Order: sequence, then structure tokens, then C-alpha cells
Amino acid sequence: MSVHFCVETDRAGCVATEDYHHGDDVHIFYGLRTNGDHLLHNGFVPREDNPNDRFKLKLGLTKTEKHFDTRMAVLRAIGLNPTETFELAPTATPIPVELIRFAKVFVADDLVDVDSLEVVAKAWQFIRDRLNLLLKGHEAAKVAKLDASAASANQKNVLTLLEGEKKILNNAYQFAAAKVQEMLNNSNAAITTDLK
Repeated sequence: MSVHFCVETDRAGCVATEDYHHGDDVHIFYGLRTNGDHLLHNGFVPREDNPNDRFKLKLGLTKTEKHFDTRMAVLRAIGLNPTETFELAPTATPIPVELIRFAKVFVADDLVDVDSLEVVAKAWQFIRDRLNLLLKGHEAAKVAKLDASAASANQKNVLTLLEGEKKILNNAYQFAAAKVQEMLNNSNAAITTDLK
């Protein structure tokens, strides 16, 4: 199947490059896009899970914070800005390394050692808690307002988009919560070992 644009009719058209029979499925590849990009550029959201979907999480330092300049300098030294947008993915490791680095600088009391176990644990707790807040707000404010049975085609697309976002957030939350639990288990093991 090939897609072309006809200037005379001002329309896109599809041309079969092989024989099709009545009832055959025809699939069109729209590119590797997020669900939001599918909605924006194609007018629909894929109904099946999209491995290329992403949730954009924006975080930033508060300029009024007393250590803003120092935190900003540390972030710039590791290639990050004081305000960043991180893409969470629907994968086994949904949280990008850059988000973890940002969170460590964000929560560190002592910016000299942002890789200490205490800071790493606080960073994972921060990420987990932020994702939990987003999930609660997402569910209450967006998904609950739409009734899928009475929705128009556009509303169904929005509902599908929001459900995809919720899946990504939930997956990332579960991942971060497991990391927090892992850190707690490791610190408890270290404490137990120190007591023996």
C-alpha cells in the first residue's frame, strides 16, 4: 500500500501495490508516534497499546529556593537545565536516567555528594510521590469526567489518550515504588549487618 497526495483533488489517496480481496485487512504505517502525536496529526488514537507512547513529565527548580544557583550549576554540569521535561515510557524501565539525576539534585541537602545512598533513596521517594500525585489528579480530574458509552468519536479519542497516559504513569509509579522498597530492604539489611 502506497499513500500519495493528489494536488488536483486536494486529497490523499492509497494505491495498492499488491492484490487485495474483499474483506482483507489493510494496514497503514503512520510512523513511530506517541498517542498524542497520532491524535494531533492523524485525528485518532490507536486503540491497542502503543510502545512508542510517552508521558511528558515537567519538573523544575523553584527560583526562590535559597540554593537555586548552586543546584542550577550542578544540573548544568551534568547536562540538565533547571526546568526539564522527561519522557516516561510504557516499558520495563519507564523512568529515564536523566530524571533520576535531576531528582537527586532536587532533593539533596548536600550537593557535594548527590550519589550517596541517602540521596538516591530520597530521589526515588520523590519520583514515586510525584507520580502518585499525578495519578490521583489524573484519575479525578480527567478520566472520571468522560462517560465512554455516551461519548462522541473525539471524546473517545481523548478517553483513549488519557487511559494510555494513566497506564504509563501507573507503570512508572510501580517501578519507582519497587525501587524505594529495594532501597529500604538494602538499608535494613545494612543496619542489621551493622548490628551483628
